[in-house]
Amino acid sequence: MTILEDAAQAILDRDGTHGDYDKNQSLTALFLTAYLAARPDQSHVKPHDVCMFNILQKISRVRCGTPDRDHFVDIAGWAELANRLIRKGEDDGN
Repeated sequence: MTILEDAAQAILDRDGTHGDYDKNQSLTALFLTAYLAARPDQSHVKPHDVCMFNILQKISRVRCGTPDRDHFVDIAGWAELANRLIRKGEDDGN
């Protein structure tokens, strides 16, 4: 199988757990917009924010698709990575 064929199959396989792509991405965009607007420091995106973005995307997948266990495992993992970054002092958590 080519990379493009593998990618096409992956997209088909994810429809069940991730839901409709357009709805999922639209909801994720709303989550990200709200997250960024609520930050007290409107300067740069910080390292832990990237983890938070991934959590928001996983929440969108649960809402638009199915509550697949993998989404919750990933949310927990991203939360731990965000916590580690903040504890390391790479950013202040805001």
